[in-house]
Amino acid sequence: MNLSTALTAPSRLRYDHSKGKDQPAQLAIAEIKSNLQKFVPPGYTVKHSGVAHNLPFIAWVAVLDTDQTTTPQSGIYIVYLYCEDMSKLYLSLNQGFTAHQSKAKNVAKFLRKKSLHQMALDSIIADTRTLKKQLVEDISRLKNNVETIDLKSDEKFAEGYMAGHIAGFEYDLANLDSETKILSDLQLLYPIYARACEISDQQSLLNPESWTTTSGDNEYKRSQIFKNKPIKYNEFYPKASTPVKVSLSRHISVSNFRSRKHEKLIEDFVAYVHQFDFKATNNKIGKRDLLIKDSQDIEFLVEAKTVKTDGEEAVRDAIGQLLAYRYEYYEKDYRPELIALFNLKISELWKGLLEELQIEWVFSHNGTWYASKRLNDLFVKRNL
Repeated sequence: MNLSTALTAPSRLRYDHSKGKDQPAQLAIAEIKSNLQKFVPPGYTVKHSGVAHNLPFIAWVAVLDTDQTTTPQSGIYIVYLYCEDMSKLYLSLNQGFTAHQSKAKNVAKFLRKKSLHQMALDSIIADTRTLKKQLVEDISRLKNNVETIDLKSDEKFAEGYMAGHIAGFEYDLANLDSETKILSDLQLLYPIYARACEISDQQSLLNPESWTTTSGDNEYKRSQIFKNKPIKYNEFYPKASTPVKVSLSRHISVSNFRSRKHEKLIEDFVAYVHQFDFKATNNKIGKRDLLIKDSQDIEFLVEAKTVKTDGEEAVRDAIGQLLAYRYEYYEKDYRPELIALFNLKISELWKGLLEELQIEWVFSHNGTWYASKRLNDLFVKRNL
């Protein structure tokens, strides 16, 4: 079953929130999660509605950047939202409404001039307005973007989803677009998602009292080693992919739970190269992300980057770090090959720059790995 077919199933099977979890339509929603997970980049996860005790009025399937949030209750995420009457489907860049509800509940009763629900709506509307204003150029590039969504419901969470919509697309479930169009629309939202997270980072630090859609700083310390210290291969240990609590600022008492999308990308890439008899290590290698070595003992220094827009920022950062680490960790008479690893597709322009600098590139796109010609040839030869 392809993704477009899976997305129409809950409507065709007449999803009803008042019925149990074993209804065919709810089982179909769980199937969407399995189908969609194949297409999301490393470090993103898929969650679906219906895992709680009661089924929601609005069925949904969400794609979460685990560096931003691990739950649709808070932060920013991409989500497929079904109208209550199952006539329309929206692909929406949205925000967790529960966080705004929780914030409203923490306001002292004597300061409340509106209902808690209206306070939560006002809060998410304010955040949405800020995000849309700063994303106006990015959103303007989306063909057929819908400014607002109508979920055909006055249920509280439905109102929250509608108020939290930032950008996205509308589909007619009776005549859903092609698989190619569905996947293309999803890909178009990733760069805007990344930019929205940046804006949220800034607002969390600059306006911690008024900003609710929190994000944060995902930097973490890595230990250094002495130059020329022998490296032991086959000592790859996936780093934590479970949420870790990090401080947003030393000066502001705000924190958030974050996962390491960066580490998930590295873990998936190591699993990929193992099939070509490459050894890998990330143990006691200092600031370097990853080292891999082929059966001919050719060593590759790998720098992993998460992509925004067409990859310019990620490519420039990768080049700088690869050249710096090669200089810092290796003597002139022995320098490793260089690989820039990305979680999303980069443009032809930046592929060309990397190749001109003799840096190999590799990225994941719709569940498939793509590599520069020389690197791809190495993989193919190792697999013969």
